[in-house]
Amino acid sequence: MRGAARGGDHRVRQHENAVAALKAGAFDYLTKPLSLDQLRALVKSALSLPQKPAAAKSGEPQLLGSSPGLEQVRSMIEKLARSQAPIYITGESGSGKELAARLIHGKGSRHEKLSSRSTAAPSPRT
Repeated sequence: MRGAARGGDHRVRQHENAVAALKAGAFDYLTKPLSLDQLRALVKSALSLPQKPAAAKSGEPQLLGSSPGLEQVRSMIEKLARSQAPIYITGESGSGKELAARLIHGKGSRHEKLSSRSTAAPSPRT
């Protein structure tokens, strides 16, 4: 029984490490034993990331401003764009969730593919 508990603890620590690594900006997190096919797919995905442009091209969505809050958002968008994990964006109506989603998708390795978005109407306050 102890072996099963230890195995469970190991998986929990591994999951916590993966979450921490992704939050810190890791591109992805792989576990042992590593499959060569999995590694090849990950490297291919990393290599397909667009290079950072010197300035935004006209017509492309962009964040305007230079406040500390916006710089934090830009940094988070860069980190999230490198991730392969699904992203859930919440916020008040008009706060820029759609723009953030477009920027994350446009900077990610799957920028040439369609992105999946869903919106939900705000629920009435009672």
